[in-house]
Amino acid sequence: MKASELRIGNWVCNQIHGVGFVEAISGLTVLYSRNYDSIPVEQFEPIPITEEWLLKFGFEHRPSIHNKKVYVDKQKIQLDIRCIGDRFYLGRETEFISSFKHVHQLQNLYFCITGEELTI
Repeated sequence: MKASELRIGNWVCNQIHGVGFVEAISGLTVLYSRNYDSIPVEQFEPIPITEEWLLKFGFEHRPSIHNKKVYVDKQKIQLDIRCIGDRFYLGRETEFISSFKHVHQLQNLYFCITGEELTI
């Protein structure tokens, strides 16, 4: 991972300490919620997005007539997430803004679109 990909609050994984979130970023190190140590950013791995993560973030599964998994955000604006193969697409109805594969990418996209943090 690169430090430029991360924001405070992003969920990431460290092989030694497990899954946690970014508390602070200083240069190429991250203050990590699991142990509150500064750890070099290259020791973190992105977390693949799964249905479990989408449900934790408050998205709800919605049936689709196209046999694709669709999740809808029930917050202020309705954002759809569609799963096609191993990629997820964020958008509204038929207009998709971006694709992503990892939890931190979804968090960053959501913030860019809504101005609000995507939290558990």
